[in-house]
Amino acid sequence: MARRLVRTVDLDLAVRHTTETAQELERLAERLGGYVANVDGQRQEELMHWSLSLRLPPERLDEALAAAKAMAVRVDREQQKVEDVTDQYVDLDARLRTLTATEAELRGLLAESRQRQRKVEDIMAVYTELTEIRSQIERIQGQLLALQKLIAFSTLNIGLNPLASARPLAAEGWQPGDTARGSARTLISILHGLGDFAIFAVIVLLPVGLILVLAVWLIRRLWRRLGRGSRAANSGE
Repeated sequence: MARRLVRTVDLDLAVRHTTETAQELERLAERLGGYVANVDGQRQEELMHWSLSLRLPPERLDEALAAAKAMAVRVDREQQKVEDVTDQYVDLDARLRTLTATEAELRGLLAESRQRQRKVEDIMAVYTELTEIRSQIERIQGQLLALQKLIAFSTLNIGLNPLASARPLAAEGWQPGDTARGSARTLISILHGLGDFAIFAVIVLLPVGLILVLAVWLIRRLWRRLGRGSRAANSGE
């Protein structure tokens, strides 16, 4: 029996133009009968970094690997892994056959129980067991399908990093207009704040201040009158 293998290659490449290389790799996967499972691009320090996951027919993986390396100035990392899933596949397939046979027997038993009009409890017990078997069959079928997809296509994970020489000498993206607009917005915000404070001061602080001043003046005047009355009483004695 042929072995069922799942092959995965991780590759980190240094390239001159990451975006163009990523597009070329997408075309490569399509040309070799595969497809792109995932693409992710991130800008770091004004340079684009890309990561791609290519799914390729196993017999075309080495060809794709050689083509990808030819696009690079330098290979920074390469890791290959081969996982033998033969035993797992055979075990799942055997379990599926057994469950399928059991399901057929239960279906026959259920039909017989209904035909002979057995007790409802007996029929429901068979039906419940049949439902559980069907659930297990569907679960194993899903696992087998996932394994078949892994076996049918090998995976080539590629990271594309720009060369240090690709970094611009001066930082890009400086926009004087944006800076001026930002500064104007800040000035307007400050003026708004000052205007709000002036309105608050006239409506709230000024009346409160006048009331406080008047209250202090009345208290001092009353205090002086009380002081004069006390001195006059002392002189009359």
